[in-house]
Amino acid sequence: MIIYTGHGGQEGKRQVKDQTWEDSGNAALLKSSFTGKPVRVIRGAHEGSSFAPKSGLRYDGLFVVDKAWMATGKEGFQICRYTMTRVGSEPVEVADEATWSALPTGTTKPGRRRTVIDRVVRSSPVSRSVKDLYANTCQACSTRLDLPNGRSYSEGAHIRPLSGDHEGHDTPSNMLCLCPNCHVLFDNGAMIIDTDLKVVVNGVVVQGLTINDDHDIDVRFLQYHRDRFSG
Repeated sequence: MIIYTGHGGQEGKRQVKDQTWEDSGNAALLKSSFTGKPVRVIRGAHEGSSFAPKSGLRYDGLFVVDKAWMATGKEGFQICRYTMTRVGSEPVEVADEATWSALPTGTTKPGRRRTVIDRVVRSSPVSRSVKDLYANTCQACSTRLDLPNGRSYSEGAHIRPLSGDHEGHDTPSNMLCLCPNCHVLFDNGAMIIDTDLKVVVNGVVVQGLTINDDHDIDVRFLQYHRDRFSG
C-alpha cells in the first residue's frame, strides 16, 4: 500500500499554497478512485528511502486508488492525499481512455488470486446498532431500501475515517446511517453536514440531518469532515 501526496503549490521543496483537485495529475488520480482504473507506479531513486531504488527508475506495477481526500500539510496548506493498493505482480490489460465508451469483452473464466490485506478492524455491533436505531433509513435523504422477506438495507458510515492518518473512532458518535448513494457522496466530500446540521449536497441544502435522541453525534467529527474537503 502507498499513501501518496499530490503535487502543485510548491516552490522547490516548500509548500507555499493549497493543492487543488483541478490540477491534471491530482484530478487523474481522483478519477481513478471513482472508476477503479489502475495507475502505473514508477519510483525514482531517493536517498534514505528503503522503498526506492538505489539509482534510476523502477516500475513497481499497477495500483488502484482506494481513497482520495484533502488534508492539511505540515506547512498549513491543503494537500491532496491518496491511498493506493497494488493489484498484483502480473501485468493487467488496461484500455486506453479513448476506448472507455466501448464495453470490454471480459472473460468467462475469471482468475483468482489469494491476497493478504492489512485492514483496520471495524466493530460490526457498532455499525449494526446505529443502523437499527434508524431502522435502516438514511439520515441524510430519508431513503429506506426495502428488500424481500421484510428485510432492508443501509450502511454505517464513519464521519472521521478510521484508515490512513485520520485515526477516527469506531464509535456511534462517529457514525451515520446512510443509504449507499449518500455514503459515496459523503465519503468523497460531495455531501457535508453544516454547522446547523443541514445536509448539503454539491453546495445545495437538501434537508436537515435526521438524528435520533439516543444518537449522540460528536460535532467535532463533522467539523473534521468539513475541514477535510474544504477548498
